[in-house]
Amino acid sequence: MDFFLWGHLKNQGYVHKSNTLEELQDRIIQTAASISPDVLRNSVQHFIQRIHYCQEINGGHFENRL
Repeated sequence: MDFFLWGHLKNQGYVHKSNTLEELQDRIIQTAASISPDVLRNSVQHFIQRIHYCQEINGGHFENRL
């Protein structure tokens, strides 16, 4: 999963302390469902871009290209 998207889910999921695992799961599901199509599209585009960079340098480090 895209690092931004994972961070977003974590930040939103842990805004309020959950008392049970079920509450935490429900919050994560609600947060995932509330992500806008634009954010998802942008995350997919950046993921594809990172795959291309990785391929160009045969799996080496490419963070400096982002």
